[in-house]
Amino acid sequence: VVISLGLKWGDQLNNPVFLGTMIVFFVLMGLNLYGVFEIGTSLTSVGGDLQGQKGYSGSFFSGVLTTLVATPCSGPFLGVAMAFALALPNSLAFVAFTVFGLGIASPYILLSFFPALIKKLPKPGPWMVSFKQIMSFLLFATAVYFMRGYMKMVGDSHFNFFLFALVMIGMGAYIYGRWGLPSIPKVKRYVSGFGLGGVLVFGGLTWAYSTAKPPKEGLSWQEWYPGVMDLSRAKGRIVWVDYTAET
Repeated sequence: VVISLGLKWGDQLNNPVFLGTMIVFFVLMGLNLYGVFEIGTSLTSVGGDLQGQKGYSGSFFSGVLTTLVATPCSGPFLGVAMAFALALPNSLAFVAFTVFGLGIASPYILLSFFPALIKKLPKPGPWMVSFKQIMSFLLFATAVYFMRGYMKMVGDSHFNFFLFALVMIGMGAYIYGRWGLPSIPKVKRYVSGFGLGGVLVFGGLTWAYSTAKPPKEGLSWQEWYPGVMDLSRAKGRIVWVDYTAET
């Protein structure tokens, strides 16, 4: 779809709305991998029914489900390769994405030819939880990597508000993960988990979206020095003094 529309990955990263969305997405996926909240478990059962079908349709949906599940883990590593692929001519780009697909399918192909290797696979256990949580830090690192470019686009002031918006979104995700479980009483689950958690996430997303624009121009800032206030007042100018703990 991206190739057909003539879009380029770099062009999208020059859009502050898109870049901010990617940062929020990576942070939420990182929180999800760490276990702060769980989402998509119902979709897993749906995907299980689809991939359980016989014939080519079952194989197709099995590949789709595998790709969706692997995306949070493989995305940060494939980002550079995808950017390179989208910069190639269309024919070579399709070849590159075909190689990506073959890479995801290769374990299935290998195990199909050598079923005995299934016994060599690591057994499910607590290590899977630790591995999932470790992968969450890679997603957080990816979000931090994109933050530098976002800060240059929107300015320091908007970026600081964006960070507070991320905290609000994270708090909403925590409340949803803590009180939105099916084991929680229905009223408390809907009021706290869905209601309060949803309000915080929606508010944080709205706040984050409001920062996705360059800072307003029009104020002429200059370094403070003794006597500048008296000179400005004598000329009838309105003066804003911006001082922080750093200054």
